[in-house]
Parts: sequence; structure tokens; C-alpha cells
Amino acid sequence: MIFIWVIFSHIPKIEGWEFYQIGLVYGLAAIPSGLAEFFLNTVWNLPSYYINQGNLDRVLIRPLNPLYTIVADGIEPHGLGFVIFGTGMVVYSLIHLHMPFTVLKVIYLIVAALSGAIIYFSINLFMATIAFWFIDVMSTMVMVHHLNEFAKYPLTIYHKAIQILITWVVPFAFTSFYPASYLLDKEAYKNLALITPLVAVIAFTIAHTFWNIGLKKYQSAGG
Repeated sequence: MIFIWVIFSHIPKIEGWEFYQIGLVYGLAAIPSGLAEFFLNTVWNLPSYYINQGNLDRVLIRPLNPLYTIVADGIEPHGLGFVIFGTGMVVYSLIHLHMPFTVLKVIYLIVAALSGAIIYFSINLFMATIAFWFIDVMSTMVMVHHLNEFAKYPLTIYHKAIQILITWVVPFAFTSFYPASYLLDKEAYKNLALITPLVAVIAFTIAHTFWNIGLKKYQSAGG
């Protein structure tokens, strides 16, 4: 945020976006990322700990959904820091933007944050599931995950190819930019902002289906 502040101390706007508007996007990007890390981060253990080391065996013999068992295996307190920071940035930005904050927008913000967390989880789950076929997928997971850096800034500052990539291929834009556009009453993106929960459902459905396919291919560490 200091870097962004330094930039805006020299120029008033970037592609029509002011400092506090970008602060809102940045804050909204942090909240779902933090929620996913706090509650759903154990999916990162899937490739190495569960599949490659054979610890998925003990999960499969339990009378519970294996994916639920993996997700419920622990929390990552570090993610709570992102949630607190993101919430602070959103509140701080909205105060300076003098935006009317209605009950409807509060409800939308909560739904968007939860939907964004599901999108993060779905992307991570999809990439982690590739480990059923390939031994080392962590570098690929990290590479795809870091595409969320694009979601911390307005989508309009990027090339069209990047906009398509993080909207329709790896939909990180629905975790921050489109929700921010809704809160800022930007009509051009309002329809896309409203389908954020639908995008989360579709992303999870695709990831969960891929997970079930991969699970059928699983072989124990003993062969």
C-alpha cells in the first residue's frame, strides 16, 4: 500500500481509478484470500503429504467424505491477518470515498467474501488434484496461485488477454475487482459482479468433479 501511495502522490488516477478506489480493490482481494487460507489451506498438503506419502490411505478408511476430512485437518492462523488487514482497508477506503453503504451492500460484501474464498479453494483444489497423475505439482500450484496478484489492482489496467485469463480461466477477478465495482456503483461491471456467487459454485463444481476423477486414480504409496 505504501508503494501504491507513492505512485498516487505523483499522479491522480490510473485508468480512471483513484487511490482509495484501488485501496478498496486491494482490501477486497485480501479478505477472501485470508478466509481461504484460514479455513481451507490444508488443500496445499494434498500433493505431498496425502498423495505422495500415502497418508490419503488413512483418510479413505474413515466413514467421512475424504475431502472434508482433509479440509478439517487444521486451520492456518496466518490467514486471519489477511482478513483483518483487508477489512481495515475496505472500511478505510469507503470512509474516504464517502460512499453510501447500505444494508444490501453489506450483505453483498459478505456473500462476495465467502464466494471469493470458495473460488480460491476451488482453484487450489483443482491444481492439487493434478498430483494424482504427476509427482511434483507444487511449483505449478504456486505459479497459478500467484496469478491472484493481478486481482489486487483494477482489471482495466491490464492487457485484454490478462483480463480474460483472470476472469474466465482462473477467475480471481471475481474475488476483488468485480465486487469492488459493485460497491463503487460502476454500471459497466455490475452484472458480472452479481454473478460472483454463481462463479464460485461453478468453480467448486468443476474442481470437485476433477477431484473425484483423480481420487479414482489414486494408488497407495505401496503401489
